[in-house]
Amino acid sequence: LVRAQALAIRDGFIARHLASNAGERTEIRIYDTALRGASESYQTAQLEGADFIVGPLLPAEVNSIRTQAGFVPTLLLNFSSAPAPAATNLFEFSLSPDDEAASIAERAIAAGRETAVILHASNDTGRRLSQSFANAFIARGGRIIDTAEYVPQSQNSSAAIKRILNINQSEQRFERLRANLGRNIEFEPRRREDIDLIFLQADPSDGRLLVPQLRLHNAEGIPTYSTSSVYDPSRTGSDADLNGLMFPDLPTLVFGEADPATPVGLLNQYATTNAERWIRFFAFGYDAYRLVDQLFAGLNGNWPFAGATGELFLDADGRVRRRLPFAEFRQGRPAPIDPPAGTRIMSDTSLPNSGRGLASTR
Repeated sequence: LVRAQALAIRDGFIARHLASNAGERTEIRIYDTALRGASESYQTAQLEGADFIVGPLLPAEVNSIRTQAGFVPTLLLNFSSAPAPAATNLFEFSLSPDDEAASIAERAIAAGRETAVILHASNDTGRRLSQSFANAFIARGGRIIDTAEYVPQSQNSSAAIKRILNINQSEQRFERLRANLGRNIEFEPRRREDIDLIFLQADPSDGRLLVPQLRLHNAEGIPTYSTSSVYDPSRTGSDADLNGLMFPDLPTLVFGEADPATPVGLLNQYATTNAERWIRFFAFGYDAYRLVDQLFAGLNGNWPFAGATGELFLDADGRVRRRLPFAEFRQGRPAPIDPPAGTRIMSDTSLPNSGRGLASTR
């Protein structure tokens, strides 16, 4: 899987290079870190005169390169585990879901939604992303009023959903009332009324199970957001079960640009199986190429930068962060939605066959 994603990144990087008409003045060399190792590949790129180095991709390799980078400007294709890059000409870029969680929090607060509940998978990924959203939401003045876990691929997550909606308390009150009256009475469970937002962490299959269950438990009127992990752009069938769910995603996927210079246009010209299956990574490689000129200028560059993976900006730690536009599932397909006032949304104007590597430009 990593190899296929890495190939899509490489394809996007090369496609943008071919479309830029920079072939005569820019030379690209690719170094296979699976053969040489990340450190040796990085050192070789420097010795062979690279002006800018892009990569590697895997977290362990990124962390190892971070400790020795500093002489040649470098764009790492993942976020390191350290809090900040060690050198002023070392930069980090990632398709981090943390940026998506922050975009959801920013949009929600701008729309006046200040209380949220979280429903996430009972695994490390679910807990980490849940915490990421909670941190972003609270930092912007929001409040998390409850959190619950569901078991992935479970056909019935009613217990978790009832918990965050406080339906259990409504059912308990009904049972006490029925016991006191000693007869059957009509009952319709009521959810709590102080929820402005539901944050749902789910992949496409779990999303298709959970969204209908949320509707079944009277949560249809509550704005519900997820990250882009809930949407599989390669899926050909309808996602009607996800109708009403909102999520941030790449402008390439939200708006579907037709301009031949955009990733969608380049994908049509330089189509590969990996690029078509992993279009987010293709766009990631596309942006990595375009970022080279921006990062040569560092904080003095033209920021924010309208990229294929979002509105890109450089933070004080040398990390390229993203703000994203939003889509909503309507009639089984994602459709773009307008941002509320106060939210800034952009408009859009490598690696070897092993799946790991470095690319240098000269």
